[in-house]
Amino acid sequence: MKKFWLLALCAVLCWGMTAAPSHALTAGATYTITIQKMNSNGTVSDYSTTTATADANGKLSFSLTGLPTNTDCNFIVFILTDANGTVVRKGFVPAPPAGSTNQLGINNLSTAQTNAILSAAEKIATDDPIAFAYLITLLRSEGVTAEDAVLFAELGKYAIVGTGGFEDTLTTSGVTATQLANFKSYLVYNPDSSKKTIAYLMAQFKNAIDNATTAEEAKQILQKAGGYMADVFMDAASSAGIDYTLILAAHDAAGDVAQDHQLDIISQLSANVQASMEQSMSSFFQRIAAVKVKGEYTKALTTLNASGTQVDTFNAAVNAMMTAMAQIDSDYAELFIDPQGYCTAQGKDFATVQAEVSARYDAAFTAFQDAIAASNDDITAMKTNVTTAFGITLGMLPGDFGTYIDFTGTPKNWPIPQVVMVNWMALNVIATGGSLTYTRDTLAIPIHMQEWMGTCANPAAFNKTACEAIPAVWTPGRHDYNGMTPSASFNAYLGLMEDIQIIENARYAIYWGGANPTRDEEKQAKLLFQQRMEAAADRIGGTTDGTTAITDEQKDAIIKLLMQPSMD
Repeated sequence: MKKFWLLALCAVLCWGMTAAPSHALTAGATYTITIQKMNSNGTVSDYSTTTATADANGKLSFSLTGLPTNTDCNFIVFILTDANGTVVRKGFVPAPPAGSTNQLGINNLSTAQTNAILSAAEKIATDDPIAFAYLITLLRSEGVTAEDAVLFAELGKYAIVGTGGFEDTLTTSGVTATQLANFKSYLVYNPDSSKKTIAYLMAQFKNAIDNATTAEEAKQILQKAGGYMADVFMDAASSAGIDYTLILAAHDAAGDVAQDHQLDIISQLSANVQASMEQSMSSFFQRIAAVKVKGEYTKALTTLNASGTQVDTFNAAVNAMMTAMAQIDSDYAELFIDPQGYCTAQGKDFATVQAEVSARYDAAFTAFQDAIAASNDDITAMKTNVTTAFGITLGMLPGDFGTYIDFTGTPKNWPIPQVVMVNWMALNVIATGGSLTYTRDTLAIPIHMQEWMGTCANPAAFNKTACEAIPAVWTPGRHDYNGMTPSASFNAYLGLMEDIQIIENARYAIYWGGANPTRDEEKQAKLLFQQRMEAAADRIGGTTDGTTAITDEQKDAIIKLLMQPSMD
């Protein structure tokens, strides 16, 4: 027997308050629940019906046997009608695997989302989980009308399955048909219980109805859960073996396509719904970037033998950042539900509130950066490991070795990941009889880097401004590290580190000088960045003990840990 809990209370907005009849179920009234199976062609078929009577709290609970499983279909739809046959609520849930249970709660938001996925299924003639997940991500306002839902569905058709959209970007970037199919499957059900799926979000509707004691608390639960759609996408990608960067690029592509339909679709939505959608996507991209950082860096740290303490410290910092982001979703729950109402109540315009939200996200990331900074003792120990293993002196190290300058101009210790990579190179490659080789890149140095990357005819100056003030001739360009120290391996490392800096700066050159690049330019910059980093990894060579080659996984980890964690 599979058991579903269908819990329909008054609309979340009206919980604990006097509700209009249209917003609440009638205690003691009998309702019909129609269960529909969504077919692979996007149509629905009535599967079974049952009735239930609302209790004194407006809740319905019932048990069903023989429901479809995830081998039969991706989604099950629930339609709740009153004695007059009027539809009063809708909800949907991924079909559970055999012998399992999925939870479901139904309210105004679930009704709006179900309307959207039913319209989308009809328009694209498929039960595509990516399209549905995308719509859930966009649609976090319970004020969305049935007409709005149709427009959302139309947008999803173009942005997800249309030319140049989400799925097209993945396949043209090398994702195989099998990987894409698995990705879709993992959005619905993942045998790894540590991974989130769409079912997680649906369960939070039940959680909000069961456990929230006020309308405000219910909204906070649902909006915090809505933010976890980023985890759903990334967990599915990880399980399907799809690079996180490609998922971000695919979302950028979907945004490009959606923007192309500003006039014929988006502008037809109410201003309030548009504002909610905009804020939903902004928060989604912040969260998805955090999930990417956690997944990629944790894997790389483990690959290069980071200590348990180092991994725990890094993950604690990421988790604290993600908790802070979830709290933002909770604190601004009303902004997602009713942007205009929220702004009016606050006495602020939408742009001001958006800026406040962005500042909260920036603060969360800054706190993360501070939390992953290596200690002074860690930096000292790393320098000792390097000088001992490579047979060089402290004076041969670059003057800023172990530190960097952040965007505010403040010197900071390297983050833990970079220290882990350098220690691994010293202790697990050089000290064990291995070596590191690297072939330099030829990518042009971005204009803004030429102020400090180059050489002065007078060696007393280390940047263009100081050089020309002497006066002397400044020649921008890569540094030639060959022969800089007695260790060819350490010299190769210095060249690799400089090339990584150039690739990172080249990616962000599209923003230099206050430029406002298009979404397509941003997408292309991300894809090119990934390709260049992969090429850099391919140019790494060497062994860990004189005979055992450095593996591809280790090369990828070297590149990842040399990169500064970012939210892009």
